[in-house]
Amino acid sequence: MNFEEILEFDTKLTADVTEWRPLDQNDQNHLLCGTYFLDKTKNQRLGLLYFLKIDSENRKSDILDSFEFNNSGILDLKWLNTDNIITIDSENILNMFRINENLIIEKTKELSLVEDEEKSIGLTIDFIKTNNEYKVLTSDTLGYLNLVTIGDEMKLENKFKAHDLETWSVLIDRNDMNNIYSGADDCTFKIWDLRDANRKVGECKIFEGGVTSIILPQRDNFTWLNGYNTNNILCGSYDEKIYVLDKRNLKRSLNESKKLNGGVWKIKLHKEKDLLLCACMHKGVHIVNSNSLESSLFYDGHGLDNLAYGCDWKRFDEKNDLVSTCSFYNHQLKIWKLKF
Repeated sequence: MNFEEILEFDTKLTADVTEWRPLDQNDQNHLLCGTYFLDKTKNQRLGLLYFLKIDSENRKSDILDSFEFNNSGILDLKWLNTDNIITIDSENILNMFRINENLIIEKTKELSLVEDEEKSIGLTIDFIKTNNEYKVLTSDTLGYLNLVTIGDEMKLENKFKAHDLETWSVLIDRNDMNNIYSGADDCTFKIWDLRDANRKVGECKIFEGGVTSIILPQRDNFTWLNGYNTNNILCGSYDEKIYVLDKRNLKRSLNESKKLNGGVWKIKLHKEKDLLLCACMHKGVHIVNSNSLESSLFYDGHGLDNLAYGCDWKRFDEKNDLVSTCSFYNHQLKIWKLKF
């Protein structure tokens, strides 16, 4: 396995999240990149949502459209489907956009998750589709979890305090939507049962740093990574390690990686192979074998200490993937080809 650099894009503002457009029928290699910037001189937060087309053969990128956030920055984003996008921003507002037939970003809905003039920043998003609606879970800097339903309108269904510190990671269980998971700066992973007045039904405190990412070892097509099952959860931590947990016994891990020399901010599963794409903050990007939890490839194209926050990958052809990664301080989006 090795990689080939394709292109670099200057995001102007500090970049923190990127995702390829799903189910892109015409294979246009459309991509989103979100940015967040704090102007300390004006005490103002800014953000840009880029919608890009990546021409890997000619090694160039085209900005199809962008959307400017005048008083807030983007902390996380997700494609709900081929055309619709949700973001959470530094005003703790859940925004919804669509890509129209002219490839223009249109804002369609928004919902403020701030109550009683509290000052909180939205941090992360997860979602699941149910019938004709989407269930969206978000978190914020005050430790709250917010469960929102998106149908004809956005509606806040549930809000409760989960942690005392910033809650960096959330997950809805695809196999039991009544179970949700959260991880925070208090070095704790928690399981919540929504059927029982948001009762905490599990807690894990084995981490030596904040819990920055949580994923199921289950692909979008509901197949499991080799060796994993419905009881397993993968967590990335600011302590620079990946943990495999069993929900039935959270006193210890089933497996742990060696330190990856950077906090594991984002983890993305490969759609077919037993591999994890990991944005590891200070030290760049690792591709980790999900069975051994050993790094199979290290990508340092963003340089040290620029904070690699965002990553995603998609199939390019039978032997190659396209990978998008972004880093914060040098406001950089990189596209590279992964060769198997």
